[in-house]
Order: sequence, then structure tokens, then C-alpha cells
Amino acid sequence: MTTDKIIKALLGAKFPGIDLDALTEIIMHTPNPDISTEVLCGLYEEPEVSPLISLSYIKDHESRTNYIFISYDKYTNEVKYSYQERIQRSYWCKNDEETPEYEAATDKQLLDVYSERAAQSLGLSKEEFTKLYTSRTIYGPIGDRVYESTMRLNYWNGTR
Repeated sequence: MTTDKIIKALLGAKFPGIDLDALTEIIMHTPNPDISTEVLCGLYEEPEVSPLISLSYIKDHESRTNYIFISYDKYTNEVKYSYQERIQRSYWCKNDEETPEYEAATDKQLLDVYSERAAQSLGLSKEEFTKLYTSRTIYGPIGDRVYESTMRLNYWNGTR
């Protein structure tokens, strides 16, 4: 039995006398037909949404901070949130060098982020350069701008 048939049977039991084809067509054009059906039939249960983000599955949690939950959209299963970005500096350093703190990074360390140009500025071939140097990013103070974005609920809750 297909999802369409199950939805029609459920809606037929809940709303006798309604044009099921029209109602099903509308439901199928929502972002999440199963949730739409559950809402119409009074079966929907709101999932638990943590007010705080779990950073375990977030790739850029070093560059972003101050995550604030705004809302949850049950039809797309996404959390809307705001965040701020840290000011960052990317640079090349010798493989055996320690990564400096943001405040201690000097302009000499902030070489061009493109390895070809950085190698050229040091008089090395790209192959020599990539054997000796590693690209690193260091994060500094939090910027003033507040951004908004969305992510899947399972990422927000850290449950994949």
C-alpha cells in the first residue's frame, strides 16, 4: 500500500464526505505530507527541540558562536537560529610551528591564502611549499553582525 492510499484512508475516516482527491492533492504539495496528515487528523506530536545546540555535528562551530534558537518548522523539520561569526585569520605556517593566538599573529604569518601565490612569494615551487607549510585558521573576537540560518532538527539536537 502506498503512502497516498494510507493518507486517503486515514483522511476518509476522519473527514467523511470530503473530496479526498482534492485534500490529498493539497497535502502532497506540502513540504511534508506525513506531518500535514498527522496535523489534520490530530495525531501530530511536537518533537523535543533542545533550546541549546549540540555542537557535535556542526562543522563550523569554531568560526560561529552565540547560537540562539528562534523557531522550529515541523513541515520542513528545520530549526531556525541566529548566530555570530568570529573574526578569523587564515595563514600558512611551517608544519612544525605552533599555531599562535589570534592576537599574536603577525602580518608576516598572514601569507596569501592561495598556496601558489604563497609559494611564489617565498621563492618555492608549489610542491616544496605544500611539503613544508600547512594552512591554518585562527579565530579572534566575535563580530557585531548577527546572522540567521536553518538546519535539520537532528543536527541541532546532535542525534543525526
